[in-house]
Amino acid sequence: MKILNFIHKYKRLLENIISLYSIQGLEYLLGLIIFPYLVMVLGPDKYGMIILCQTIINYFNLVVDYGFMFTGPRLIAINKNEKQAKIFMSIMATKFIICVFASMVLSIIYILLEKIYIIDKMVLYASYIVVIGNMLFPTWFFQGIEKMRYITIVNLIARMITTSSIFFIVKSQDDYIIAVILQSIVPLLAGIFSICILLKEYKYLFIKININDIIYQFKDGWSIFISNIFISIYTSSYIMVLGLFSSNEVIAYFGVIKKLIDCLMKVLGPVLQSVYPYINKLVIENKQLADSFIKKIAVIFMFIGFLLFIILYFGAYNIVVYLFGKQYMMSINLLKILSGMPIFIIISNILGFLILMPYGYKKDFSICIRNTLIFNLIIVVPLIYFYKAEGATLVMLLTEICVNVMMLYHVKKRRIVFWR
Repeated sequence: MKILNFIHKYKRLLENIISLYSIQGLEYLLGLIIFPYLVMVLGPDKYGMIILCQTIINYFNLVVDYGFMFTGPRLIAINKNEKQAKIFMSIMATKFIICVFASMVLSIIYILLEKIYIIDKMVLYASYIVVIGNMLFPTWFFQGIEKMRYITIVNLIARMITTSSIFFIVKSQDDYIIAVILQSIVPLLAGIFSICILLKEYKYLFIKININDIIYQFKDGWSIFISNIFISIYTSSYIMVLGLFSSNEVIAYFGVIKKLIDCLMKVLGPVLQSVYPYINKLVIENKQLADSFIKKIAVIFMFIGFLLFIILYFGAYNIVVYLFGKQYMMSINLLKILSGMPIFIIISNILGFLILMPYGYKKDFSICIRNTLIFNLIIVVPLIYFYKAEGATLVMLLTEICVNVMMLYHVKKRRIVFWR
């Protein structure tokens, strides 16, 4: 009876989640197939360089996003018609302006980077296609209107095109640039497809705006943008610092494990994408119901986290050998060290994006990230300098634990959810 009541109560939300999983299931499968294939075909040296270049480009991607992945859905969810259209156009215009400036900065950055790292100019520029694609792809809008199936449909179409192309074209290490291009055009194709959908189904969105609308978006997204920059610095610092003290092969040994953890955590993506705008509205309408709902989500997520921990720790050898090949044997111990990461990532997502953010404590969220960044910067260089890839895994784990402690303190301080 309780299960039936739960299904009836959250019918629309469950429909969104099921819709996303049914479509994204194939997308995840394609991603998990192509990831180990590229790792084995390209080898540690080339794949390590690709990881390094993609890590650098991730900073540009974050700058162009400017926090709209979090502020956008909230604004779209609580506004309708003309106001919604103004928000949509002002966010798209803001992202376009930032993307233009970021493109100019990239050429200057490369001159500095080539003196520090062993990187390929073509790989770096090919990786930047992702930034242009994400600028065009309004994921935040579809999240806000709670129609996430559009996100997954366009992503799936793009992923199927590029995945099949990779298997047919990428056959050896010499094809590494083609591999990067085919990976990078996924969000570009998805962005083009999504704009076509909006022009057909949501014509009312395309209205004229003024400079004040754009200025407002810059101001509104600033605190989240700074938080995201801090997050990116400490989540990407491992690769950047490892590149200073190690070879591309060592980067690959660590990078494949980090990528594996990231892929596994994407499984929770549909739930987070569906729940985030829902909780934002629920907090405004009924905070008691919001508290109750968050607790239920937390229990489910934590169960998944512990299950992943057991699988990763006890199955480390088989996972590495069968997915990446025996040339990545050095990655086995790294996977064991990071086997607990899913638990800590889930906790930080619950505390940060499902509690502090929807309840309006963006400043608290920023403080948590800032303090965690300081902690990360203190330990990252010495640990990686002395212990290389093992040091990077320790930094990654300790940093995630640190952000958990910080967020837990602020949630308790604000007396929300578990301490109300």
